[in-house]
Formats: sequence, C-alpha cells, structure tokens
Amino acid sequence: RSGSTFETEISCTFLPSSDLVRLDRGYSSSYASCSVLAHQLAAEASHEDVFYRYLDQIVVQGRTLPVKVHEVIGFRNDQTQKTRDCIELYTNGFSHYLKMEWGKALDCFEKSSPLELHQPERDAGVKTNPSRIMIDRCSYMKSSPPAPDWDGVYQMISK
Repeated sequence: RSGSTFETEISCTFLPSSDLVRLDRGYSSSYASCSVLAHQLAAEASHEDVFYRYLDQIVVQGRTLPVKVHEVIGFRNDQTQKTRDCIELYTNGFSHYLKMEWGKALDCFEKSSPLELHQPERDAGVKTNPSRIMIDRCSYMKSSPPAPDWDGVYQMISK
C-alpha cells in the first residue's frame, strides 16, 4: 500500500471521536504529518506490521488533560534504516527533553531533523517536521526553562 492510503485508513479507523479527530487535525498541522494517533489508540494499533513513534504529550487548547501522541510511519517491513535512525535519535532527544537536558536534546533533534520523512525544503506543503518543532521548543525552553517540577507536558496555545 502507498503511505497516503495507509495513513488515510489509520486515521479513519483509529480516530472515531470528534475530540481525537480535532487533535489529529490540529496536531498534524503543527507537525506536518497527517497520521497522528492518541496514545490509547496507538496501543490498539500496535500490530506487528504497524510502525509508529511516540511524538509528545500535549494539552490541546481548550482542554485540561494531557494526551500522549504518536505518529504512524507506515508498515514495519517498509521502513528504511534512515527512518529507524531518525526515530532512535528523536526518541533519545525526547528522553533528554523530559529530563530538561536541553543541550543534549537539541543535539539529538538536530541529527534527526535531516533524516525526517517530511522535509520543508523538498516537499510541497510541508512547513516543518517533528524534529524541527522540538528544536524550536528546546531552544525556547533552554532560554526560558519550565518550573523544576515540570511534568513534560506541552500546553498547545493554538489548534
């Protein structure tokens, strides 16, 4: 199957509620990806043939509870080493991000960014990618750190 067909099927299959669809649309536009899953639905999608990655934990504007968000990458057997390397670097970067190790997080995200599937310079309509979003966020957090008891949840300020 092509990536776009797969993504459409996943979105339709795993995003049945209006809140999750709203999350998918709002978060996807931020991350330049059309296949975002809420955490509880990603667990249902964890069939051996589906490859996805954890992106973030956010509170969508107008809501109070955080949602863990994953990105559907495609079929596990179709993934290149470049994609696997990107996801490993992103995951390591996110681990540093949660520990407020901004420099280490930035280093990982800067290495994962050119490996991302979607690239603004190359792909029409793509404005950013998950690694670039985290680079911007870590740069901001480095200069304006959160409180010491920060729980790692990002509060979205726009949909």
